[in-house]
Amino acid sequence: MMRTTQISWAAIIIILTLISLCGLILNSAYSYGILLLGVIALLLTCQITLRIDGNWIRFTMGIGLIRGKYAIGNIENCRVVRCFPIGCGVRFGNGPALYNVANCRAVELRWRGNKRTVRLGTNEPYAFVRCFYELKRKKRRRVVII
Repeated sequence: MMRTTQISWAAIIIILTLISLCGLILNSAYSYGILLLGVIALLLTCQITLRIDGNWIRFTMGIGLIRGKYAIGNIENCRVVRCFPIGCGVRFGNGPALYNVANCRAVELRWRGNKRTVRLGTNEPYAFVRCFYELKRKKRRRVVII
């Protein structure tokens, strides 16, 4: 039903600049290790794609090694939040898990019956939340009581 892709141009430029500087400055085996780590970081966290389709919210980061899918029926609340801008990637801690690649806006998903919370970064958080609640409302209408 809806698909958004957020690309982290700042991370791409910074990582490519660091890779090229390491290649010029360090002319040894260490430079190849740094080059490899930079390329892996770039491939894993350069973009995030969110999709809502039917019964699922799905996300993939980078080339798709980091991904997840959540059933819409199990999610109690979906809202727009602002995150502290500390780079891109995946962050876990005392608060909610955060999957983000750029800017400070994200969609927070809260599950029914437990305290699990996930935040997914997106460029279009308000449209994403609106689509989520439209799908939830359509699902409630389909329930037939006999």
